[in-house]
Amino acid sequence: MAFGVNLHYFPPVTQEEIEQGLLLSPQDPNMKCLCFVRDIEDLHEHTAHSRAIKFTDLMPCKEGQTPDVDTDAQERLKRLRDVDIPKRLNKENIVKLKAKWSDKGGINATDNSEYLHKLCESFYSKMVWLIDQNLMERDDDEDEHARELRECLNFRNKWSRIFFGRAELLALVKRYITDKGRDTPMVLYGESGTGKTALVAKCAREVKAWLPDSSPITVVRFLGELNKTVNCTEVELHLNENLTSLDFNMAYILFY
Repeated sequence: MAFGVNLHYFPPVTQEEIEQGLLLSPQDPNMKCLCFVRDIEDLHEHTAHSRAIKFTDLMPCKEGQTPDVDTDAQERLKRLRDVDIPKRLNKENIVKLKAKWSDKGGINATDNSEYLHKLCESFYSKMVWLIDQNLMERDDDEDEHARELRECLNFRNKWSRIFFGRAELLALVKRYITDKGRDTPMVLYGESGTGKTALVAKCAREVKAWLPDSSPITVVRFLGELNKTVNCTEVELHLNENLTSLDFNMAYILFY
């Protein structure tokens, strides 16, 4: 029976979503899709566990009996995992991880900490990689405003990563931002090379953590560092564009 016909008679929702979004998509899925495969190596030894059905397909059975594995479902899964998906996705888009069964529910934060750590690391690194791939692909197509925003964020990230020390200054800015009673701007000033840019970049990156309950939106520009920040008129125009698109019921923090 063909794969598509098989799904007609056995229509698990997740599998249909994968077929429509990945296998039958006319677009290249490698720019949008990642596949994470988890293999619980000793799962077949624990099919009698009450939570085994959360991790594999089992046939119905009477209470107290050990259920049999649904071999038809497993064959479809194997074909999807080992044949159909690899036909559409490059190997760089597929991550395979192994785990051991835990009697504390199958996958447990304590017993499977190494697996979960690898999963989180893999997910983060692959997402960053995929986003970078899309940004490079879109460089020629994105509009000028989007390019400027991306350059500002990259500049912020670069300088915030090299920030070191100056805990007192960082704490001073944090106190100012978290003090809801203030309604005047704060100005950071100093001689060239004293670390103003790195401090502002670090604050712009940390501000959401400082205000976890208000979900502030930050508007970030580094004057004189990017093409659209060397001219006062250009800066004002782009600031106005930012402000007119904002919801003024939200909290905003501007770094310029």
